[in-house]
Amino acid sequence: MAVNFPGPYELRFFYTCTATPGDALVHQMRFNINLQATPSVGAAFSTITAVGRLSNTRSLDDLCEDIEALLAPLFNAAGTTFDYWELWSYEEGTFNATYISTYDATDEPEGVTSLQKASQLTLTWRTQEGGVMKNVQLEGMTAPAVRTPYADLNAANQAWVDFFTDDADSFFLGRDTSYPVVFLAAWTGQNEKTFRQRYR
Repeated sequence: MAVNFPGPYELRFFYTCTATPGDALVHQMRFNINLQATPSVGAAFSTITAVGRLSNTRSLDDLCEDIEALLAPLFNAAGTTFDYWELWSYEEGTFNATYISTYDATDEPEGVTSLQKASQLTLTWRTQEGGVMKNVQLEGMTAPAVRTPYADLNAANQAWVDFFTDDADSFFLGRDTSYPVVFLAAWTGQNEKTFRQRYR
């Protein structure tokens, strides 16, 4: 079975969920992206340009802020904070990553539904090259459920799903280095690592 690697660049989004027991836990989302040019270490996000599926471009700070705006309705305002972003570069064909830069989050969660402790929402897409791309949200507001198709997602989750495949907004890469084109389904369950952190 072929091994697919992250990169060529990766955005890491850090957010904190606070609940009892376990208090504050820091989580991460990771997004593979491509850039127009190789950035220098410490470069400001505003000077770095991401490249989308249709060769469209967007500055990295604007892209991060767009992502935060879509994620804000998906996380509980009282129990979650959006913290910061990191940009990393990957050595081709490896899991070896080099840190490039950091950007502070500019938005905050706005959801009113209770934080779902130790929960994991996994969203999946088919990529141009036939692979499966995933986005994982930990301790959001979606309660455990069976497989959920697009039509049964709420409007906020549909907007998030669409951001991955819309012509103007498709900037994320699957690990096969191609862009997502079709949403498959969502699954919600329990994240075992987070469960142990909260309850053991």
